[in-house]
Amino acid sequence: MTKQDFYRTLTNYVYINNEVYCLDYADPRKLNTSLKINDRTWTKQLRFRQTDYEDLPVFRGFVSEPGHGDDYQQTVGDQWNLYHQVDWNPKAGEWPTIHKLLNHLYGANGVEADQLEEIYDYHTIMMRHPKHKLFARVLYSHTQGTAKSALAVLESHMFEANYVKLRADQFEEKYNSIWADRLLIHLDEPAFNQPKKMSRNIRDFITTPHVSVRRMNTDAIESAFHGKFLITTNDTNFMSFEDSDRRYWIREVPAIAEKDMDPMFMTKIQQEVNHYLHFLLNREMKYSEKQDGTFWLPRQVLYTEGNSKLVGDNVSDANSTLVEHLEDWFLNDKARKVCCFKIDDLMQAVEWGRKEPSKSDIKIFLREKLGAQMPDRTPNRINKGEHYLLPGTDYFKLRRQARFIKVERSQFNLEVDIFDTGNIKA
Repeated sequence: MTKQDFYRTLTNYVYINNEVYCLDYADPRKLNTSLKINDRTWTKQLRFRQTDYEDLPVFRGFVSEPGHGDDYQQTVGDQWNLYHQVDWNPKAGEWPTIHKLLNHLYGANGVEADQLEEIYDYHTIMMRHPKHKLFARVLYSHTQGTAKSALAVLESHMFEANYVKLRADQFEEKYNSIWADRLLIHLDEPAFNQPKKMSRNIRDFITTPHVSVRRMNTDAIESAFHGKFLITTNDTNFMSFEDSDRRYWIREVPAIAEKDMDPMFMTKIQQEVNHYLHFLLNREMKYSEKQDGTFWLPRQVLYTEGNSKLVGDNVSDANSTLVEHLEDWFLNDKARKVCCFKIDDLMQAVEWGRKEPSKSDIKIFLREKLGAQMPDRTPNRINKGEHYLLPGTDYFKLRRQARFIKVERSQFNLEVDIFDTGNIKA
């Protein structure tokens, strides 16, 4: 059928939310949302009658309902499904290039331990159970030539139009319809204008069951959200990770040796995809049942070297910075026995460096590691020998409504005299 005949065939149109939409000529399984159809184009250019509206199938809105194979539905009740039907053709065969890629990224690679079965399970869950929550994956390295983005290429072939690659500014935009109905959201080298805000947003999106879909010139609509995140980066400072957060599966990726480079790598991946799909659909999963209250895979999957470096080291550095700041505060005046402060003033007083930790992480460290006295629900006062963190603070005005955290001088090792000659051996 020619393009002209396609656009003049009434069965290629649907009526959704009082708007006429045409199917996509290049792929009739999805809508061509960029084609604007109004009364003028309907009657003048397409040569339909106004009464032809009455013959169109009518839907009250959109929905994103993921499904593959026999589970796929183009319409869900009286809503049009924006999830795109994948064109799989799984068949038995070898997939050495894909295996080489996944083994490099998720096998024992000299940096990380073997998690090859876990990434197979991750892909299998996305295929068989696409509605279930999965950890956001982060692949990082300090060099180019590690094939991190090649994983996104593989998965784009697997899930086709249900994959989207975003720049940081696209993800920060108010209108999110470009990614809100997708199964796989790939952020490549994100550099956010508002990193703290976007860190919170991504953390929330990983587990949220619904998202407010915003399209230009239309009202926001609440919709089910099933997106899984893949983040590939060479910059470990692109967002903040909290030690208490268990949503990110982070792995460090080593560089590929020059002798192992293959200029036909991407072409071979595409040629092997159907063989890999056949393997996933017929394999016995390592975790055949949901292992976690929120996510399918168990939390021990997250205990990687990459997690320690991006999360653990970051929090450890922040804790060390905090301890040094409090030690200096006590050393400035030997009369200070107790340091009192509100968490907001503490966060502003400390120079955290490149990454500021979260208030919740600092509160946990103060309580569990430094033994700080945490306030109850009633305001407390500052007593003799206690001083407020910020010099010159009129804490008598604050005490009526303030609930001060208190840290004692005795909790720090401040009494060591480096000039104690008794420690010097002859």
